[in-house]
Amino acid sequence: MVHMGDRQHVRLFCGPADKRCRVFTAARLILALSVMAAALAVCPEEAGDDFKSVRAHALHLQQQGMGAEAIECFEVAGRLDTARPEPWLSIGEIFRGAGQFPQAISALRKCCAIANSDGRPGWALAHFNLANALKDAGEPEEAVLHFETSLALDPPFKPAIFNNMALALGALNRNDEVLQSYKRALDLNPAFPETHNNIASHYQALGRLSEAVTHYKQAVELRPDRGFMVNLAYVLGAKGDTAASIDTYMSAIQVHPDYALAYYNLGTTLMGEERYSESEFCYRWAVQLDGTFLDLFFFQ
Repeated sequence: MVHMGDRQHVRLFCGPADKRCRVFTAARLILALSVMAAALAVCPEEAGDDFKSVRAHALHLQQQGMGAEAIECFEVAGRLDTARPEPWLSIGEIFRGAGQFPQAISALRKCCAIANSDGRPGWALAHFNLANALKDAGEPEEAVLHFETSLALDPPFKPAIFNNMALALGALNRNDEVLQSYKRALDLNPAFPETHNNIASHYQALGRLSEAVTHYKQAVELRPDRGFMVNLAYVLGAKGDTAASIDTYMSAIQVHPDYALAYYNLGTTLMGEERYSESEFCYRWAVQLDGTFLDLFFFQ
């Protein structure tokens, strides 16, 4: 990555008569110049030369899905105004979206440091994003600390913080705190389907199936997401309510006719009921929609 304004000092360890060395050095110089030109072209002159215009250009690149090019321009914006944390937040978002968690964490740490400098109180969104990156990277303990820092700054998106913090607490097996965090999220926003789905999943893992069913149903009522519907059908079956499980799988297929997992799970449930022809029909549809189910089909 080329940083404009950096001075490069090159020493040549060869004499003027050494033709091979001169050719080699020239080739390296040409390569270096071409790399620099390519890097500088990523954030072109049309982006402007002030923070606002360069950041706006970077945001446009990000919206166009040009992540690498956007990062280059965000870095230029960050150097134009070192007191602004926004470019580093965006860089962190891009890296996290690409699954490059160490780079995301590094950028978001820098964002938090800038937002906390010069007596400023900090930026809740920066700590929230850093916490999410840490959670995704398998560092739940530090993630919880940044979720708590974000909450302390009293942002308007506290339900999302409690929801995501519960996931990090779950990774630490702090089960009582997990439920408390989900309940706080639902107290603040009872119409958030992901939280109902997540707390249901936690209840399911604890063997509290009736409570899991209640929250899966609420998630589905709020949004008939295919994952929510299959989760509900599965736990109904685990609870022994096979008829309701089959009905829910069929509803999922009606709403999401291309969801292979719904066909596969329905096939497995029907097989348990000795409805073999219907089961085979569902398995074949699952394989047709997603070939990765073929191996599972043969092991039935």
